[in-house]
Amino acid sequence: MSDDEASNSSDRNESTATPGPVLDLNLDPQNDWSDVLVDIADKLEPFREFSGPVHDLPVDSQPLDYFKLFFPEWMLQMFVDETNEYAKQQQRKKGANDPYWKPATMLDIRKYIYTLITFGHHDLPEFQLYWSDDTYWRVPAIADVWGRQRYTKIHQYFHLANSEQQLERNADNYDPLYKVRPLLDHVCSVCSTVYKPKQNLSVDEDMVAFTGRISFKQYIKNKPTPWGFKIWCCAEAESGYLLNFQVYTGKNGNHQPTEHGQGHQVVTNMVQNHLGKNHAVFIDNFFSSVKLAEDLLKEKTTCCSTIRPAKSKTEAWRGQNETERPAGCGAVDRQTTS
Repeated sequence: MSDDEASNSSDRNESTATPGPVLDLNLDPQNDWSDVLVDIADKLEPFREFSGPVHDLPVDSQPLDYFKLFFPEWMLQMFVDETNEYAKQQQRKKGANDPYWKPATMLDIRKYIYTLITFGHHDLPEFQLYWSDDTYWRVPAIADVWGRQRYTKIHQYFHLANSEQQLERNADNYDPLYKVRPLLDHVCSVCSTVYKPKQNLSVDEDMVAFTGRISFKQYIKNKPTPWGFKIWCCAEAESGYLLNFQVYTGKNGNHQPTEHGQGHQVVTNMVQNHLGKNHAVFIDNFFSSVKLAEDLLKEKTTCCSTIRPAKSKTEAWRGQNETERPAGCGAVDRQTTS
């Protein structure tokens, strides 16, 4: 297990301690925190931002119309061009033509994406079964659209970026996600521009299952999906609509250690486009810190979360003997800024 994997595993382990009483903390009187739960709703500035769709599609638009917001024609054409270019590169390397290959077309790419989406809705043990002669396995929605060999060839050469232009791993600006970067950046941009969220936002991590070999694969114990790609996400709390996301590529990737810690960095990055608008951000104790809450408040953004006891010597448990341990699972204290 890598250092990243071990770190994530320990970070997310659930406590097995027995419940304890509410802690009576010696809070620092110099700060504005209190151990009394108070209603601060009347002290907050109202949320007046517009929320809802921001696009030109009519109300009777079909699902395909919304799909095209994220996968426009120019992007599909890029898939066609890069796939054909990669096929040429591979055949040059081998010094021989692939007798079963013919250049991809826009229709091929549309069929390929459609097939991948259908795979996700209708899961079978092996992809060959979708074209099976046995009607028990055969899926006409795929098998009647195109042949297995053509799908296999498109899958073999499908590319989103020119592999020959990718930097070496030891290069300063090396991007582990280079081959999918055009798609990630475009989808993320569209997510943030075609919909404006309501007041409450949620920042969390998500796991996309993956068991293959890759340097930034993560392991998080007790997760429904323990192995895979970890993705930082910001979503509208009410609907779950994804507003922003970033694939975590490890401590040597897109999240270098910062002065205030990883949680502070992730949350501020995820909500950057929503600061100054009186949003409320909900997070769990993996991300939370007093410093984060204070910095968000300076940007007219409130924060609601639990926080880990003794997360740092100067954080929420000010005044508590740093050698003392919390009373256990269920031991709580409430702190609210005014």
